[in-house]
Amino acid sequence: MTTPNSQRRKRQTALLSLIITLAVVTALLSGLYYWRMQNQSQPSGWQQQALPVTVIKVTPQSLPKQFAAVGELTAQQQVELTAETAGRVTAIHFESGQTVEAGAPLVQLFDAIEQAQLRDSEASLVLAKQQLQRVQELTPTGAESEEVLGQREAAYQRAQAQVESVQAQLRMKRIEAPFSGKVGLRQVHLGDYLTSGTPIATLTNLTQLYVEFALPQAALGQITETATITFTTDAYPGEHFTASLAAVEPQINPATRTVRVQAQVDNSDGRLRPGLYINAIMQRPEADRVLALPLSAVQASAQGNSVVVVKGEQPLQQGAIAVQPVQTGQRIGNAIIITAGLQAGDVVVVDGQNRLQPNAPVTVVEQQQPEELQHALH
Repeated sequence: MTTPNSQRRKRQTALLSLIITLAVVTALLSGLYYWRMQNQSQPSGWQQQALPVTVIKVTPQSLPKQFAAVGELTAQQQVELTAETAGRVTAIHFESGQTVEAGAPLVQLFDAIEQAQLRDSEASLVLAKQQLQRVQELTPTGAESEEVLGQREAAYQRAQAQVESVQAQLRMKRIEAPFSGKVGLRQVHLGDYLTSGTPIATLTNLTQLYVEFALPQAALGQITETATITFTTDAYPGEHFTASLAAVEPQINPATRTVRVQAQVDNSDGRLRPGLYINAIMQRPEADRVLALPLSAVQASAQGNSVVVVKGEQPLQQGAIAVQPVQTGQRIGNAIIITAGLQAGDVVVVDGQNRLQPNAPVTVVEQQQPEELQHALH
């Protein structure tokens, strides 16, 4: 049987449990509220650290007034003299290194058989001519028919062709200089038997030489007929030679993206030689000022070229980075011209950009001076 005292104790116990539960819930809610307020009133416990970078301020630069390239000298006229037909050498009319005129005889091959054939052919030609003349006199009188006249004319023409054929064979037995120049080292001797194509010597015209070199495709628009071209060679240290533009290759080399340039230099004194390596310089007109960057500042990817720009109120000291797509032009030394994507005054990262994420904070620890870039352009 339940007594009034036991009922009262149960109600007291239930009330006490409710009070304790409410106290615990209140404490938890208060703690959660306090934690949230603390998080909102204080900065986050982890912040991305500003990374050190080296930058350069984009400044208009003046381009050098010249293009430099490595090239070589080539001969305008050069040939390897060879035998056109087989035969034994019966005479040599030159010495190694000798200067000869065009048409000068150089080597004679045995031609006694051809000489005999020529005399025989010439005799046949004389006879054919006499017979033709006699028929031509008799035909108008009716003493000879038109048919005989035609036969004599054909015989005369065959005799002429035979003489010309033997004369051509004789010319092949006589090697002559096709143009004036200096003969190279002699490779045959008296009595040698030569076959067709046997080399005899080289012949080079040294009075005029070509200067050949390649320039980047960006230079194509500045190659003019009035361009001044000078070059040096280690064969004559300290000397400068002047050449004039002769021709420009109409096609761009697809592998190197360069254009071949050919200039002409007077070499009347014969000091220069084909095959010499040279350092050529082509002076160009005054160029406008351009925006340029060190090569290390430009990043290439499948999407194109880009640079990392520092944004903020004081970008030369600190700020956040942004990736900026750019278009590039000619490369000169360790610098590259920027044709689109940047403006003067932009601050570009030149070292340390590979470890940066978009919008990452950076601290400028070093600034590259524009004068250093101007030196790289030249």
